[in-house]
Amino acid sequence: MLKRLLMLLLFAPSLAFGDAAIVGTWTLAYDVEPTGDATVGAGTDRKLVWVIRNEAVALRTISTFTIGGQTASEVFTPYNQTVDTTENHRIYAYVWDETKIAAMTGTTVSYTDDQTIGAPHDGFCSSYVTVQGVDQTAFGDWDDIVHEFNGADDDVDVDTVSTAADYVAVLSMTSTTARDYTGWDTLTEIEDTNVPNGVRCGFGAGAGGDAITSVLGDGTAEALGRTFVSLVFPEVAAAATGAVKRRRR
Repeated sequence: MLKRLLMLLLFAPSLAFGDAAIVGTWTLAYDVEPTGDATVGAGTDRKLVWVIRNEAVALRTISTFTIGGQTASEVFTPYNQTVDTTENHRIYAYVWDETKIAAMTGTTVSYTDDQTIGAPHDGFCSSYVTVQGVDQTAFGDWDDIVHEFNGADDDVDVDTVSTAADYVAVLSMTSTTARDYTGWDTLTEIEDTNVPNGVRCGFGAGAGGDAITSVLGDGTAEALGRTFVSLVFPEVAAAATGAVKRRRR
């Protein structure tokens, strides 16, 4: 009986032990392009995601972005949301899966683009983290983008269809630095920061389980525009349904 049990365990399919979760903490930076050495968390079934939020007149074309000599396994075309006649919100996401992470030689970041960061109205928010216990299926495309524009509701519902074993992050940028974020539903606030070059960046993250995440503002509608994106990391035992699909309001 014991021999049979050992054989079953030895040849059983790989099972997930634990939920999708970040390794360490998010690394945040403002008005500075990615540089130096990245912090890559240890673990199994990892994905490292790096999100850049930028408000600017010209589209920022990123020509090089590697970590430890490895290009990202997935690069999401920058989402563009017009804010007014001169400014746009743009959200970029780069993802390195477990295969790419394991192939890295060191963690040195190499990044180049065709723009400079400068006032006025060129806020640049950079956020990255390693998530472990994640299904390695490619996300495929942006899962959810909601844009609030020209005096829309102060509170915004963002699609975050997920299970309690998944990891979810909802990231946002606001054109007016005075407009605060006051609640992220069941997620924990990671950021609510005025950026010197004219935007406010904020996001919440944590265990999934909700189909909708309600983000609360400060009671005043944002006239110049507020853009949100949700990232859902399915735990390794689950089939990946994609982490970013498009929806507008």
